Amino acid sequence: MTTRGRGGWPTSKDGFGRHRDPHEGKGFRMSRSRMRLLVSTVAAGAMTMAAAGVGQIALGGAVANADTATATVSESGFTATKTVTPAVAYPGDTVTTTIEVVNDSGITKYLNYLTDYPPAGYVLESVTGTVYRGTGGHLNDPSVFDGAATQAGDGSVQVRWTDATLRLAKVQANNGSEHPTLTFTYTVPDDAAPGPRSAGLDFQPWASGTITGNPMPDLAVSVAATPTTTAVSVPATAQVGVPTTLTATVSPAKDGTIQFKDGGADIGAPVPVSDGTASLDHAFGTPGAHEITAQFVPSAGNVEGSVSPPQTVDVEDIATSLSVTVPAEALTDEEVTLTANVEPQNAAGSVQFQDNGTDIGVPVNVADGAASMQHTFTTDGVHSITAVFTGDTGFSGSTAPEQTVTVSIPVVPTSTNLTVPQTAVTDESVTLSATVEPTPTGGTVQFKDEGENIGSPVPVESGVATLSHAFTSAGARTITAEFSGATGFEASVAAPATVTVDAATVTLLGVPGSATTGVETALSATVQALSGSAVPAGSVQFFDGGEAVGAPTVLINGSASVPHTFTTVGTHQITAVFTPDAGFAGSTSTQRPVTVSDPDPSDVPSSVVITSPPAATAGVPLTLKAQVIGAPVLPGTVQFFDGGVEIGDPVEVVDGVVELMHTFDSVGPHQIHVVYSGGPGVEGSTSQVQVLEVTDSDGAGTSSLGSFGGL
Repeated sequence: MTTRGRGGWPTSKDGFGRHRDPHEGKGFRMSRSRMRLLVSTVAAGAMTMAAAGVGQIALGGAVANADTATATVSESGFTATKTVTPAVAYPGDTVTTTIEVVNDSGITKYLNYLTDYPPAGYVLESVTGTVYRGTGGHLNDPSVFDGAATQAGDGSVQVRWTDATLRLAKVQANNGSEHPTLTFTYTVPDDAAPGPRSAGLDFQPWASGTITGNPMPDLAVSVAATPTTTAVSVPATAQVGVPTTLTATVSPAKDGTIQFKDGGADIGAPVPVSDGTASLDHAFGTPGAHEITAQFVPSAGNVEGSVSPPQTVDVEDIATSLSVTVPAEALTDEEVTLTANVEPQNAAGSVQFQDNGTDIGVPVNVADGAASMQHTFTTDGVHSITAVFTGDTGFSGSTAPEQTVTVSIPVVPTSTNLTVPQTAVTDESVTLSATVEPTPTGGTVQFKDEGENIGSPVPVESGVATLSHAFTSAGARTITAEFSGATGFEASVAAPATVTVDAATVTLLGVPGSATTGVETALSATVQALSGSAVPAGSVQFFDGGEAVGAPTVLINGSASVPHTFTTVGTHQITAVFTPDAGFAGSTSTQRPVTVSDPDPSDVPSSVVITSPPAATAGVPLTLKAQVIGAPVLPGTVQFFDGGVEIGDPVEVVDGVVELMHTFDSVGPHQIHVVYSGGPGVEGSTSQVQVLEVTDSDGAGTSSLGSFGGL
């Protein structure tokens, strides 16, 4: 292999297996006197650039705008371009510096390190980038850079590529695409003083001296005082002598004071700004138009002050408002109270109540902001009640919005009694019944579940209303019934009754299609709620025909399994009966047959074991594995089970091994077992139950991805 010296790979290896260059250690650091500035000027969309001589450093830069400043350093075929965004930053801003290094020579070169010199005071947040490492151009492999990027005491940030063997930063020849681009993210301190800043960079090519561009004179960056805007908020109108609130808002929120002004004259003393706002209660002494402004004076030297645009307040005599309070319903020939409330409460004057525009009695004097009177309606129907306030000197008049009173003739009181079942099962209809006494001539009953209507109102017939209803969620449900009333009969509400609704369940049975007498197999069941996300709790009793198989088995995460050995040949009808804990309804599985035969003396016994890990992560694919042993040739298939639920289709045995990719979507323990079908010359077999713990994907547990682990 041919190697190169300076700018390429070294020509020999040292004792640590690293390439060395005969010129190593003989590099140079270009002095300022030898630098040659290359100034790039952007004007009218055209850029002109003076060429730099061979072996010289060239510093160049575009004229910075408010958004971006760019400058370059060129030497020995390298060109490093530094872009700062924004060029003019404010305290608290986030600023990004992007450095891109290219190589226009015909030889691919490599970098040992690169240093960014940010504007003074800028605080490093992160360093990211794309770096092609080593001769192979491995993108960000083993990392963007070696070690950690930290900020030195002088503010500089250096990244290096010297730790990983043969993984220096590649700078492809002829300005190729495989070159490093790094982005440094900084925060401007909140207390940063305004003014220009200098910035720069340096980098060291492999087997060469450091190329320095710090500072970069044409990289125009600076910190500016944070501009502010002030807005003043005032009411459109006010009353003489009545305090009103003036509010100023400073954006962005900065510390300082607000001086409110009325026509240029100060209103009181300056008000401190808190969370960007300042408020002042002020009572105007004269009527007319008042022009209000707010002047913000900042506390910090790196914040600009501002003055709001003026807002006008029209100051008027004291206005009043009036409201009237009446009962929503009343009966004929029964006395009710009509009340009017005046604001402000110190308003003096009288109130005239009106019914459909006709005066009710005589005006009533206002005392402590209120006036009231007793009134008896003589006719039924809807009555529109209002009130008119006539103010004394200094107070304007006002009229209250209309309020309606529905007046009816007295009717017979009723009582409603509710009848409901004590218990119910989700999605199974039950009857709700309400009886109204005395028997009304009509009307409806609205049944309610936890205050929400159940369907439409049900007509009352012969004093009874019934409704067939299926609850969709489990739990204790509070049922009520409201009688609407009818002509001559008052409405009434029944006392609430409670229905305990259990979640309907389905029991899924998992058994092998065939078995052999004397050979242990597994019976499994999984119980699922038909609604909601709760996992049923309780126990399962397995039955062979009418005979119980062992004792009831407590569910674990909704599943139960028991080992069982059949002793007689023939077809055995297996069922599983779920006995629930509180909150769930019992259920019985569909009957499933197991064909049991005596072992063939010529068949070779087999055994099957689960070899996949006992842990998995919900939502992450896991390869379930099992191994069958017992004969040189193992025909047949293996069926995986999760409790009583078959996982996928039977998997053909290949060289004694089966694999099945499966994703669990619920956390908790899952009871996994497998059934080997056997085949010509080989007996079937069933594995032991493996409890596989499935955890959340938030780091509480992980699982092997089997054959997918290398993807």
